[in-house]
Amino acid sequence: MRWGTAIIFLLGLALATGLVAWQGFAEVGGAIGSVGWGLLVLVAFRSLPTIGDGLAWRAVLGGDWKGGAWPLIVLRWVRDGVNNLLPVAQVGGDVVGARLLAFRGVGAGVAGGSLLVDKTLEILSQVGFVMVGVALLFWQGRSGGLVEAAVIGLLIMVPVAAAFVGAQWLGLGSLIERGLQWLARVVGFPGKDFSGINDVTLRYYRDRRRLATGFLLHFLVWMIDAVDIWLILWMMGAPVSLADAIVIESLSQIVRSAGFAVPATAGVQEVGYMVVGALVGVAPEIGLAVSLIKRLRHLAFGVPALLWWQGLEGRRWFAVLRRRGATRP
Repeated sequence: MRWGTAIIFLLGLALATGLVAWQGFAEVGGAIGSVGWGLLVLVAFRSLPTIGDGLAWRAVLGGDWKGGAWPLIVLRWVRDGVNNLLPVAQVGGDVVGARLLAFRGVGAGVAGGSLLVDKTLEILSQVGFVMVGVALLFWQGRSGGLVEAAVIGLLIMVPVAAAFVGAQWLGLGSLIERGLQWLARVVGFPGKDFSGINDVTLRYYRDRRRLATGFLLHFLVWMIDAVDIWLILWMMGAPVSLADAIVIESLSQIVRSAGFAVPATAGVQEVGYMVVGALVGVAPEIGLAVSLIKRLRHLAFGVPALLWWQGLEGRRWFAVLRRRGATRP
């Protein structure tokens, strides 16, 4: 972690801690404690988005992947663990996922291209989900500065997402390939030839069925995340409607996207759930508790994922050492 990243993370952590202190440690802690053993249910529920995202990745790969969906679900688990717990600006986990996929025998072009398309579909589905949340705001007749901010955030997300897709269609994949070559030197991606990524990406984009399936599965995951908010608040004794849960999760995604450069979105996530939750009548301490419960689950899911990933890396490292030792005269 560079000093600049470390400082940003510490500032975000200080912001989160300050928000909890402002609302009261006892109040926020009491809201978390009110879930009780239900926290185990919430941890188990978290597996559903991972499964859905893994299936979306499987849909993108199509015939280029001969295995079943389970290995890709496990790799998605690792991707999320890296993105949620390490200072990688929400993209390092995807690079790790492509690296591990390449270990399983697919070419670097397929691994990188599938990750690029899968990430694009996830972003596009996120924009669609945010659109649903903003539409619900107007349908409910809500108004105020936060609603205007949500609209502005959406207006920023749409052209950014469109530009990301357009850059790939215009053949700028070669620039992405060079970027991945640089990342390869950092993380040790197997193989040095990434020239096939652009061709694979464009081939995937021509398959409408592949794209539609991946998009719908990712969109379903966003809706599951909204149900997750509904479930958490219900367990806390602060129930909201499913429509309000969609509003909370979708608008919070705007805040998280704005703070993507902050490691683990420390502090940013807390602000999002506290401020957006207040828009639909959720008390600030409850909104903070929701964010902290999600972080507890990130730890419960992410730490084992990181350990599993390091176990794979360790076995590969020892295998390389054994091969080198066997070739010595």
